[in-house]
Amino acid sequence: MDQLFSSATHHHLEYPKTVLASAHAALRPGGELVVVDFRKHPSVATDWVAGHVRLDRAGMIAEVEQAGFRFVDEPLELRQFFMLRFERM
Repeated sequence: MDQLFSSATHHHLEYPKTVLASAHAALRPGGELVVVDFRKHPSVATDWVAGHVRLDRAGMIAEVEQAGFRFVDEPLELRQFFMLRFERM
């Protein structure tokens, strides 16, 4: 598989390591994982987002990188969401 896309989903995962391992196995080397999720930053997050979302942008990057992906970039800057692009190593 060349690309996987997740939108406003990752923060719901009870077992993110398992899901990311499955994504890693499904993608070919060099394949792309794109994650869009809520920005958990005090300047933009509502009280609900702050209490509901478990990771901020830096935490998301660290979690995905620990699963064997390399952070590539943030191709689109959104106010209340981040869009992160990773490459399968």
